[in-house]
Amino acid sequence: MGRVFLIARNVFRGILHRRILYLWIAAIGLLILRSLPAIFFNFGSEALQTVMRQRAVSGALDTWSTLCIALAIFMGASAIGSELSAKTIVTVFARPIRRWEFLLGKWLGIQAFAVLSLGLGLLVAFTVGSLLDADFQYNILGISLAQSAIAISLYSGIAIALSTVTGSGLAGALAVILAFMPGLVTYLVDSSNSTAHASGLVLDYVVPPGYTSHYSATIHAPIPPDAFNIRGRENRRGGVPPFMAQQAPEPDIDYNDESWTLLKNAGYAAIFFVLGCIILTRRELRLA
Repeated sequence: MGRVFLIARNVFRGILHRRILYLWIAAIGLLILRSLPAIFFNFGSEALQTVMRQRAVSGALDTWSTLCIALAIFMGASAIGSELSAKTIVTVFARPIRRWEFLLGKWLGIQAFAVLSLGLGLLVAFTVGSLLDADFQYNILGISLAQSAIAISLYSGIAIALSTVTGSGLAGALAVILAFMPGLVTYLVDSSNSTAHASGLVLDYVVPPGYTSHYSATIHAPIPPDAFNIRGRENRRGGVPPFMAQQAPEPDIDYNDESWTLLKNAGYAAIFFVLGCIILTRRELRLA
């Protein structure tokens, strides 16, 4: 395993020295732009202002998690292609290293960087949330982080596996398509059309359960009932408008079902990755 960890360390260091960090900076800028309306918009109530800022924190964390998954797919898809285009893979395989060790080291290095990115986003969320007295729901946050970490492993593993048989661009595109497939599979399985239903059942065995985000519920920030003081005919009897009075229901999360989904996603990640290792082991690498 020493060779595997050496490759993983080199991959991690290589990512830090590549221009991919510019994507990191761009993602931070995107989160700032996403949060600006909630930070600077005047809602007319200090209580409502605080609530909307707290919701912006959970929304930004949700966006950051999605960006980390997308970044892992991008890095996984280019794991083999970049080595082939630079022809450095010849030097690597000239050493006493097995191809599956090379692929595993690549995968571990990508996981380390993506999970580190996720952790930094969480650290920022905690810092901003503490300034806003945000009430974090740690059980929901825990399952959300687990979903993100497993999704990073799953879809980067799929991208790496696909990159052993196709180009980087196509591997990334197919991994992204698989990430959006669970919704289609659910629709086909529930379809009354027999052909669509049968197709959904078949795809259900091939397509992983996928990623489900619960970050929107990680901060308990209900809109205070006295946040608005609406005057006029519609409000003569007092109270707030119906669309504000109705709070969003508390998330009903089945943690046993979530745990089972995480295990299935981890299993799919292992299966796809092993298939990629087998293909790379038997593949004839052409540099020209």
